[in-house]
Amino acid sequence: MSWWKENHGVSKQELLDLIGHHYDIDEAESRDLLTCWQEDDTLLDIHSLLDFKVAGKPEIRHLVLWLILAKAWEYTIQSVGKRFGYEATWSFTEIVQAVYQEQLTGFRPEQAAVQETLLSEINELDPISDLRDSFKKHCLRPLSQISLTQEKVAGDKKRAHTTLMRIEQHALIEHFRYRVEQGWGRYYALCASYEAAFKHYQKAVEHGVYRAGPVLREILRELLVLAVFLEEPGIINRYYQWACVMGLFSGEDIAPENGEIKALQKAFAKVFPLTGLYQDRRDARPCVSTLQR
Repeated sequence: MSWWKENHGVSKQELLDLIGHHYDIDEAESRDLLTCWQEDDTLLDIHSLLDFKVAGKPEIRHLVLWLILAKAWEYTIQSVGKRFGYEATWSFTEIVQAVYQEQLTGFRPEQAAVQETLLSEINELDPISDLRDSFKKHCLRPLSQISLTQEKVAGDKKRAHTTLMRIEQHALIEHFRYRVEQGWGRYYALCASYEAAFKHYQKAVEHGVYRAGPVLREILRELLVLAVFLEEPGIINRYYQWACVMGLFSGEDIAPENGEIKALQKAFAKVFPLTGLYQDRRDARPCVSTLQR
């Protein structure tokens, strides 16, 4: 934070004024809060960071992006330490530092290349590459075939259920829980059991916020479309900031605009088309009045 203030020419008083305005507190309380942020070992929770990012001016948004990266790094180090122990974590940290030091001195590899290098080093700590290959072949590929839009034939429902049950038994299930919960969400949506699907999509987002990467946008969009269809505004408000980050909402206000909600309403028939339902559920059509709303 000290580096950021100096780099952007933001005085401590300016930051205190912004915090006070944002949280509607006086200067003494702002000063206490800032001191807590600077001295506490624990970073702000992600929802507070995102909320602060939307409300702040450009310099504050820059700071929050750095803090979000720090939050992700904190999570990574904790995960590596828990799985591989202190010595392996220290080794991994040195490797990461070396990679980014090279970037700072002019060597700028593609993001995918950096990711591949770090994943390779994690695999060296614990040889799980075979398990990952197994998961991709026997789990992710069959999972991708549970399509919301493709017209179904006899046996598709049973095959999807069998696939999901088999994935639940895989050794890497907890690393990809968000994908499996999305799979269950799609399965129940294809059964026209939208309330059950809605619960699984919520779990998919909860498990995927730090793991899913670009897939999170897809999961979040399906959840929000269902939330509007089932008239669950609480979920929309809960994940509004994430949706802004994912580009699903403009982020120009503290809540979605009416036009954005209407766009989600119209998207239901496209994201969850009736023609995609399993054969035995095609007569279980959603209420027409609900669709019109």
